[in-house]
Amino acid sequence: MTKKYCYREVEFYKEAYIGMFFLKDDGDKRLLFVLDLIYKNKKILINKLKELKQWVVEDKTNEFEVYAAAVMKIRFNRKSPLKKEFWENDAEMVLNKSYRIGQYLKMFKDGENFYEIMVLPAFYNVKNKKWLLINWLPVIKNISDEELGKIAIMSQETQVDMSAKNMAMYTIEWVKGLYVDTWELVENGGTSSSTKTEFDC
Repeated sequence: MTKKYCYREVEFYKEAYIGMFFLKDDGDKRLLFVLDLIYKNKKILINKLKELKQWVVEDKTNEFEVYAAAVMKIRFNRKSPLKKEFWENDAEMVLNKSYRIGQYLKMFKDGENFYEIMVLPAFYNVKNKKWLLINWLPVIKNISDEELGKIAIMSQETQVDMSAKNMAMYTIEWVKGLYVDTWELVENGGTSSSTKTEFDC
């Protein structure tokens, strides 16, 4: 049976949220962990972050602790086409999840205003007719569809449903800190300037 590519329309959220953790060990080694999924509901995202923090605390083999968290609000900007050749062409290099985290670090260092978030349709649930959407990479604003196609080919560790007709670009509305004890958003001082300080550690 011949595979069908890029024929399903994707219903992207008009606005969504991305969650992330900052972790450190006893030696003060620090890591960034960005959740893959985007969330339509901020409250559901924060509940997910609570669950993940509890898992980190209870995992006896884990050497890291969650010392901070953040929430990013994103807004749909435009679609970019997915093409059959994205699955047929071999990439000269592979953009993996380490590269992804590096791009997030670079974005916070440079400033979020220069970037958009590349959102991919990871899976289509035929039964409930809903898409699973993931954030993949921060990319420079106004990137062309041709360049996005090259990134999609190189991003072979990502999960993209081959039936999806488009991926999407989202602008960043804000990034706010999230207290991991009270789970309250930091309304003042939790935007890009303070976030950069966390990432520079």
